[in-house]
Amino acid sequence: MESFLIRTVCFGPEAIELLNGTDLIFHAGDIGKPGVIEQLQTIAPVKAIRGNIDKDWPKQYPETDAFKYENRCFYILHDLNELDLDPTVAAWVHAKAGIAA
Repeated sequence: MESFLIRTVCFGPEAIELLNGTDLIFHAGDIGKPGVIEQLQTIAPVKAIRGNIDKDWPKQYPETDAFKYENRCFYILHDLNELDLDPTVAAWVHAKAGIAA
């Protein structure tokens, strides 16, 4: 499974081009506005969580998510200071630092 991290401020054509052919998209919070996840879902399935700017409307997205995909465990969180597990046990994505493992 190939993986890479795209950290963008604006979801535009460049991001869509980079994400084409992706099997699964992780969105680690700061969705910002309705419709963003739905747009990403036209490219691939999306695992998304809320970030610190997602206060009122995105209640359907959890603050963290742990799941298994292709026999690998993943834990998505927005704020590294809230990490509540041992990162050596699972792969993880952190939006603010732009770190992927």
